[in-house]
Amino acid sequence: MNKQIVLLTFLAITIITNAQLHWKKVSAGSEFSVALRSDGTLWSWGFNGNGQLGIGNNTQVEVPTQIGSASDWSDVVCGGFHVLGLKTDGTLWSWGLNGTGQLGIANTTNQNTPFQVGNETNWSNIAAGLAHSAAIKIDGTLWMWGFNLYGQLGNNSTIDSNAPIKIGTDTDWNQVSLGGAHTLALKSDGSLYGWGFNTLGQLGNNTTTDILIPAQIGNEIWKSVSAGYLFSNGIKTDGSAWSWGFNGNGQLGLGDTQNRLSPTQIGTGTEWDKLFAGSVFTYGKMSDQSIWAWGFNGYGQLSLGTTQQQVFPTAIPLSEQYKTIALAQGSDNGSQLFGHHALAISADSTTICSVGANYLGQLGIGSTSDRYVFECDIFSLAGIAETEEVIVDIFPNPASEKITISLRNELNKQELCYLLDASGREIQPIKLTGTKTQIDISDLNPGMYFVKVGDCVEKVIVE
Repeated sequence: MNKQIVLLTFLAITIITNAQLHWKKVSAGSEFSVALRSDGTLWSWGFNGNGQLGIGNNTQVEVPTQIGSASDWSDVVCGGFHVLGLKTDGTLWSWGLNGTGQLGIANTTNQNTPFQVGNETNWSNIAAGLAHSAAIKIDGTLWMWGFNLYGQLGNNSTIDSNAPIKIGTDTDWNQVSLGGAHTLALKSDGSLYGWGFNTLGQLGNNTTTDILIPAQIGNEIWKSVSAGYLFSNGIKTDGSAWSWGFNGNGQLGLGDTQNRLSPTQIGTGTEWDKLFAGSVFTYGKMSDQSIWAWGFNGYGQLSLGTTQQQVFPTAIPLSEQYKTIALAQGSDNGSQLFGHHALAISADSTTICSVGANYLGQLGIGSTSDRYVFECDIFSLAGIAETEEVIVDIFPNPASEKITISLRNELNKQELCYLLDASGREIQPIKLTGTKTQIDISDLNPGMYFVKVGDCVEKVIVE
C-alpha cells in the first residue's frame, strides 16, 4: 500500500510539471503557411508547387503537415515562394523556389526539403521577400542573397547572388524586413535604412529612384519596421505609426489611396505596439492588445466579416487576444497580385487562427473555403503534454516499422494506452501485454506521434 501511495504521489507531481505543447510562431507565404511549435518542430500547408512546404514533394496539403522529423528549429520565415529556417545550433536552412538564388545554396535548383546554407553556426535573425533573402549574424553583420534586379541586395550591383554576401562592413544591424523588391533595416541605435526598388516611394526617402546600397532614411529613431510588397510601415519609439509607398488599396491607412514618398503618420495615436505589412493590406497591434486592419479586403483577410476595402485602421471584433500575427507575402502575375490570407496564434498559444483566401488550402482548415473572420480552430494542441519524468520507454525512436513500449513500473500495466497523432487525437488503442509491448507502425505517415499510458505521454517519431 505504501509503495502505491508513493507511486501515485510521483505521478501527481509528474502531471503538475507537464510542459504543455504550444505554437510559437506562424509565417505566411504568398499562398502557403508555416508554423513553429514549442517542441522545435515545423509544420506547413497550402500551395507546394515549388517545394516550399518542405515535405519532400510538390503536393498541395490543406492541413498542417510536419516538415521532416527534426525537433531543433528555433525560427522560420516565409518569402513569396521560399522559406528560411534557423536551428538551435545557429545553422541556417532554406527550401522552396530558387530561380534567382533566393535559397542561398550556391545554385538555382528548387529544394522540397530543408537544405543547409553553408556551414556557419552564427546566424541569429532571418528575413525573406518575394525572391530575395537576408540574415544577420550574431556579430551584427548583414548578409543578403537572391534576386537583385533593383539593387535590393544592397551590394551596389543589380546582379543576382545565389549565396550569402556580406553587405558593407557595419556590425550594428539589428532588424531586417524584405518586401517585393526592396529592403528595410534598423541598426542598433534605431536608425532606419532602405535600398532597392523605389518606383512607388516604398523606401521613404522622398524620391522614386532605386538605391543600390543601404541609405539612411531621415534621422528619427524607430522601434520596428515592416516591408510590404510595394509599401512600408513602422513604429517610432514614441509609439506613433507611420507608412509610405504604394497606397492604391488604402494599405497605408491614411484615409485615401494616394501614394506617399516619405513616412507619413497614421492618425495621431502613440499607443501602437507593432505593424504588419502584407501584400496589399496591413494589420496593427496596439499596447492594449487590440488588433486593427486596413487595405485590400477582397478575400475577407481583414477579418471584419466583409470584403469591403478599408482606408483607415479599423478595429477587428475580438473573441480573444491573438498572438504572433503574420500576413501573406505578395507575388504578382501580370497585373494580378496574390497573397491574401492572415494567420495568428490563439491567446493560450494552443491553436492556430486563420482568415482570408483559401483556394489552395493556405488556411490549413482541411478545405478550400475562404474565411471572412479569424477562427482559431487549426491543429489545437490543448491536452498534449509530454511528461518531464520518464516512466515509459519507447524504442527504437525514431522508427519506421515497429516500436516497443516498455513500462518502468508494475502499476502501469493496468493503465489505458493509446497512440495519439500530433494534435492529440486518439488514433489507436494499444493493449499492453506485460512490461514490454510491441506495436506495428508501418502504416503510419512519417511525422510526430505520442504514446499515452495513463497520465504519461511520450513522443515518438515515425520516419
